[in-house]
Amino acid sequence: MNNRFNLTKLDGGRYVVSDTETGYSIIFKTGQYNTSQKVIAPEQQHDSPQEAARLGAYAMRSIGDYMAQEHADLVFPSEEQERRRRHFIDTTKDIGQSLRELREYNGYTIEDAADKSGFSVRRIEAIESGKFPADLNVITRIIERLGGRLAVVPEESESDPHCAFVELTD
Repeated sequence: MNNRFNLTKLDGGRYVVSDTETGYSIIFKTGQYNTSQKVIAPEQQHDSPQEAARLGAYAMRSIGDYMAQEHADLVFPSEEQERRRRHFIDTTKDIGQSLRELREYNGYTIEDAADKSGFSVRRIEAIESGKFPADLNVITRIIERLGGRLAVVPEESESDPHCAFVELTD
């Protein structure tokens, strides 16, 4: 049994792991250890910034090693979580591609789309490339300003992952 680390379950699928040796703690969501971390440093810091940085790096590495070795089920995403994450990324890319197709179909440049929608060129580019997930209000506003309408079509089967998000109108 390891007395150096304490792991406590919080609400909403979150945990806190504390290192009693260094005083550092990490709060994280189950299956999202690397992407949801909130690091809590001890109240008492060392006099030297270099020593504080060294201790912080040591604590983070020690906590990470402990979690990976003793609680991998909490650190790494489950197959279902990974499937959902991939589906979200694929959906975001599909929406962006549909927006680009609508824009090009109607003969608009990215600058035109930005002017018409009120969003920046960078944001339109990020949405079209699938790198920036936008909420439904943003997507709807862009589609309507480009002369389209939103249509959500359910998938036919698991083997057909494509779903039409934008219906082109004449």
